[in-house]
Amino acid sequence: MHQIKVANNMLKIYAFFNKVRPRLKVCFAIYAVCAVSILLSTAAFAAQTETYTYNILREGKQIGAYHFEVSKDGPNMTINATMDIEAKILFLTAYKARHTRTETYQNNTLQHIESKATYNGEGYAFSYDAQTGVLIRNGEKTQLENPVVTLTPFAHSFKGQYTNLTEKGKPTLATFADKGIVKKKAGIKLKPFRHIQMNDGTLRDLWFTPEGVLDSLSYEKDRATISFQRRN
Repeated sequence: MHQIKVANNMLKIYAFFNKVRPRLKVCFAIYAVCAVSILLSTAAFAAQTETYTYNILREGKQIGAYHFEVSKDGPNMTINATMDIEAKILFLTAYKARHTRTETYQNNTLQHIESKATYNGEGYAFSYDAQTGVLIRNGEKTQLENPVVTLTPFAHSFKGQYTNLTEKGKPTLATFADKGIVKKKAGIKLKPFRHIQMNDGTLRDLWFTPEGVLDSLSYEKDRATISFQRRN
C-alpha cells in the first residue's frame, strides 16, 4: 500500500512539472535576456569611461600626480581632473597644491569649466563659460577674447591664439607650434610622437601619441625641469 501511495505521488509531481514546464522555459528565457541586457549595458557604460594618470616630476623626482577621468556620452564629454603636488626640501614641505577641475565638451568643443585649487593654503576658484567668454575667478569677472585651452589628455586643433588657464585660473596668452611627427626615446626604443610646443610665457614641450593621446610634457621652472609622464 505504501509503495502505491509513493508511486501516485511521483506521478502527481511528474504531471505537475509537465504542466508548468512551458512557463518555466519562458521564465528562464526572459531571465537570460535580462541578464544579457544588463551585462551589455554595464560593458557599454564601462567603455565610455577612461582614466589617464601622469606622474609629476621635478628633476626626475616624483612630487605629485595628475589624474583625468574622461566620460563620453554620444557627442557629450566630461573631463574630471585632479592634481596633487607636494615638494619637499630637506624633509620640509616647500610647496603643496591640490587642484580639481570639471570640463564639459560637446562635439569636442569646450563648453564650461568649474575649478577649485589650494596652493600653500591659499584658495582659488574659477568658472569659465565658452559661450559668453566670461571667466569668474574668486568672484572677479573677466571677459576673455580668445578661446580657452587647458591641459587634457588629448591633442587639440591648434590654430590661432588661445587663452591658457592655469590651475589657479590665471589667464595667459598662449600660442602653439606644431613640429609634426618625430621620433623620441620611450623606454629603450625610439617611437613616433607628435611634438607640439606651447608658449604662454613658459615654453612647454608636449608629446602626443599618433592617436592623439598626451604621453608627456616638460618645461623649465625655477631653474628646474618639470615633467609629466603618463603611467603605463
